[in-house]
Amino acid sequence: MSIIYTPSTINASRKIAVREKLPEKQAKTVVLILHGATLPSIIFDLPCAQDKPTMLSYMAAKGYAAYSLDFRGYGLSSKPNEMDDPSMAGRPLITHTDAAADVDDVVQMINERHPGVPIVLVGFSWGSSISGYIATHSNWVSKLILLGPVYSYKNPAWQELADPSDSSKLNPGIKSYRIASRDRWCGLWDRELRGRDASKIKCPTLVLRGEYDTASLCGDADGLMATLTCQKQRIDIADATHYGILEHSAERFFKAITDFIEKYYPL
Repeated sequence: MSIIYTPSTINASRKIAVREKLPEKQAKTVVLILHGATLPSIIFDLPCAQDKPTMLSYMAAKGYAAYSLDFRGYGLSSKPNEMDDPSMAGRPLITHTDAAADVDDVVQMINERHPGVPIVLVGFSWGSSISGYIATHSNWVSKLILLGPVYSYKNPAWQELADPSDSSKLNPGIKSYRIASRDRWCGLWDRELRGRDASKIKCPTLVLRGEYDTASLCGDADGLMATLTCQKQRIDIADATHYGILEHSAERFFKAITDFIEKYYPL
């Protein structure tokens, strides 16, 4: 695995970090993976055990060119100037359109490296929402995989994010960014262990989640499957949480993705 950088067209002084894992032979497909709101792309470069593949290495072993970016403000990518404000005051730093702009920059780089090769887009958690947005506003997504998607269900655990006086708006008390420490993230994971209009998506789509996922609930997947009008498939992986790609069930997630790419709705 290597890390490469591509400039941001939104801010020429900023760079977007991209993790890259290439197959031994010429790639037959590109898989581009988008991270969620808590962890950057390193989540796709960690194995569930020492002798197991990461998500990126698994995809490369199947003959795909695997990429995952850090959105600006995450991981190894450049940080917005607003992050120099220790009070964390102001509007959220990254929106869907900001994230989509970062993806466009990375896709341009991918097309230069792999001209004519189809791109499969995988969005994890918040990244699933960004992926859906991109799929409805562009024509380069050959297949879409929504991994642990958040969609139509009002998750009670997220009510603090809503404005108490208007649930359709963000709580004005929420800070503009947060620092995801190892302890904080592991705490969220430990607790789990005990809208855009989807009808506009035209490419074949896989809805994939873990049985015990408390961030992407069954209602989210139900809502997606009821709304999607494209060719679609749903898989719930047994005995897995929101972070199933890092658990003993990881390879079942990976296999579900590669089976969907290879066996269903040929590119």
